[in-house]
Amino acid sequence: MTDDHADAAPRLESAPGARAVIDGVEFDYFGGTGYLGLQSHPQVIEAAVNATRAHGVHTATSRTRLVSPWLEESERAAARFFGHAAGYHFGSGYVGAGILARLAVREDTVVLVATDGHYCSHDAASGSGRPVVPFPPDDLAATLDQHVPVASHALVLADGVHASSGVIGPVSDYWNVLESREGPSTLIVDDAHGFGVLGDNGRGTVEHHGLWSRANLVDDDARVQLFVTGTLSKALGGFGGILTGCVEFIARCRDASHWFDGATPPPVPVAAASATALDLAAANPDWRATLRKHASRVRATLDSLGVPTHEDPTPIVGFDLGSRERNLGLHDALRKAGIYVPYASSYAGLGANGSMRLALFSTHSDSVIDALLDALCEQLEPGP
Repeated sequence: MTDDHADAAPRLESAPGARAVIDGVEFDYFGGTGYLGLQSHPQVIEAAVNATRAHGVHTATSRTRLVSPWLEESERAAARFFGHAAGYHFGSGYVGAGILARLAVREDTVVLVATDGHYCSHDAASGSGRPVVPFPPDDLAATLDQHVPVASHALVLADGVHASSGVIGPVSDYWNVLESREGPSTLIVDDAHGFGVLGDNGRGTVEHHGLWSRANLVDDDARVQLFVTGTLSKALGGFGGILTGCVEFIARCRDASHWFDGATPPPVPVAAASATALDLAAANPDWRATLRKHASRVRATLDSLGVPTHEDPTPIVGFDLGSRERNLGLHDALRKAGIYVPYASSYAGLGANGSMRLALFSTHSDSVIDALLDALCEQLEPGP
């Protein structure tokens, strides 16, 4: 997401966190995706520094020939966090849906992709080599009936949490629609913004919907399958895509595309930082509670000011004041007050006005949230 106020994106000149230096000015920062504050956590930084000193930047060869022990540890840490037997850490979360689509696709597959889905889901659909049908998120059943023969395999791609609005996708609704269908189906959820944030254990949108026990299994006789992928780059404080599951599932994911044997693996310091961040996230469930508290306060204040948001317990509060000009005006006014809340003119799932995207971190203090709410009230309170 970019700030349309400048010819180039503003420069982040510090580590991302509750306070950040942007274009030489320090702000209370409510942008980005560092929801648990792990990207700048001292133990995460120290892990990356120590691994770099000991092992260099990366292995400089394919992981099918040599593998860093830190990459193995990041995969073990991910498996522990998500309650699975094995993990697969790859270069970018953007390609996770594509890897799973390669795993799921069959000769009779028709791919359905949610119209409000992230770019990565649409790219995964177009790269599947099969017919692609976009569907409105509230119209999956009708789209299936119209475009997918009963005996054919339906492959559905959708977001867990929408990146701009913070709204949780109707994953359980999609699952129920596919379970009621006679033919074979697979649901792939890209959960970049749900991992680390939602669910009793931070396992994301699928856990939030009570479906985690059904995810990333190997069951060749199952009529409906559920696959989920995400990233370590956001709440979980590292970098790169992540898949976890049983040993056979991960082996199939590695074999489904050439990301495992053909792409350079995540760098050693990234793997070390990711492993440490995952263990910290697992050990501190109170951070997620803090996020929910902050988000609830912000949504309640905006609601009292007549600004519609959503009620989902995510750290992203996206809102539109009704015009591009009003959105930009609020962005400017907050920035002058020392508060940085980004405005995005366009992104996956956004309307013509763009959106303010307010991101909460567990590292925001109550006093910083108080200052944000005071500033919002000052700018948005209706006049006499």
